Amino acid sequence: MKKSLFITVLSMLCGLVACDKEKQPEVTPDKEQQPEVTPDVPETPPHPIVGEWRLMNIINNKDTLILENCARKSSLLFKRDGTLTRTLYQKTEDDCKPIPEALTYTVTTNKIIMQTDANTENYDYTIVSNTLTMVYKNQSGGVQTTTYEKDYKYDLQKELIGTWYIHHLRRDGRYNYDWVLTNSNCRSQQKIIFEGNNIEIHQYKIKAGCKLVLFEGTYRVLPNLRVIEARSKRFNKVGLTEFEYTKDQLIIYRWVGNELEEEIYKRTPRWK
Repeated sequence: MKKSLFITVLSMLCGLVACDKEKQPEVTPDKEQQPEVTPDVPETPPHPIVGEWRLMNIINNKDTLILENCARKSSLLFKRDGTLTRTLYQKTEDDCKPIPEALTYTVTTNKIIMQTDANTENYDYTIVSNTLTMVYKNQSGGVQTTTYEKDYKYDLQKELIGTWYIHHLRRDGRYNYDWVLTNSNCRSQQKIIFEGNNIEIHQYKIKAGCKLVLFEGTYRVLPNLRVIEARSKRFNKVGLTEFEYTKDQLIIYRWVGNELEEEIYKRTPRWK
């Protein structure tokens, strides 16, 4: 009797355990949680004015200034953070020195406002391709138009390459001596040819029957950017000549007695 009771109780216990096992929910492993993917937000492109702009031209009212070779290195560097570096260049006896200035700027569709601690400058502007044109109007009605080119690498010696034909002759910056060029149609044939590091100067002597005097040699532009150093191939002698250059004009300075003579050359012939 006791034995059967024990078996019955054991059977009940076993049944209960079995039931519990059957009633336990099936454990499903948690799915591995994937990190949330944030979609890439495209970076806002910089304003077209951001970058470095090299000075090309200045017009005061309607007069185009002849920029010194050294001044042509001047630039504006606009940064994305609203800061600006304006670098002017000044010639010295032996070099061309940078003078940087730190500013801030704001830009709208057609205006640039530049600021220092002491001054505010307002410009109208346009950007066409790689050319930036800035217009400043002062209180007295004067207008200055300045042109810059983006990412322009200024290399004066490379810019001189080509043939330059004489167009005008002046003395002391005032007196027109073009009649000397047309006299016997001799000096009007003058030209200068730059090719790589080589130079040819074609000059003509009226007193010798308009005879060609040809200089051939090598040249380099000195660090102050206002003197050409030319070395003769024939005599191995060095000559120094002061000059000014713009994109379409080359001015050679020579002393004639006590007068400073300007020989003005352009890339296309004027005289036949």
